[in-house]
Amino acid sequence: MKKLNLNICLLLGFFLILVNQLDFLKKTFFVFSKNYDTRFYDAYEADYFSGYCHKESHGYVYYIKEKFADKFPPKILNLENKKRKLPYWIYYKPFNQINEDKLILLNYSKSSKFNFEKYVVLDNHQNKCFYLRKK
Repeated sequence: MKKLNLNICLLLGFFLILVNQLDFLKKTFFVFSKNYDTRFYDAYEADYFSGYCHKESHGYVYYIKEKFADKFPPKILNLENKKRKLPYWIYYKPFNQINEDKLILLNYSKSSKFNFEKYVVLDNHQNKCFYLRKK
């Protein structure tokens, strides 16, 4: 009987330490108390690789997704760093179905070589991030 009580106490202690180390209760509270948009905004602002219209530009891509509600994700082009991972995951859609007629252009600068003549601008954020449609 003593051995069973000791095992239960050890198991309960281990479980409480694990819950405390993983911040399980705090994270659960934030999931239920904040809506998805607020959590997403907080996460991309805190991420070193993210930003609204800089670095990987998760914020701008999410904004376009919400505003235009396209059936398939548009092509995404990041001019700042071609090696950056493109945030297609924001769309929750299969990546093999990309709408080639639309383009999200990220981190544009005047020194970038991009031909706007082939596109109609649907959205422009500070002349740095664009949502475009082919003419």
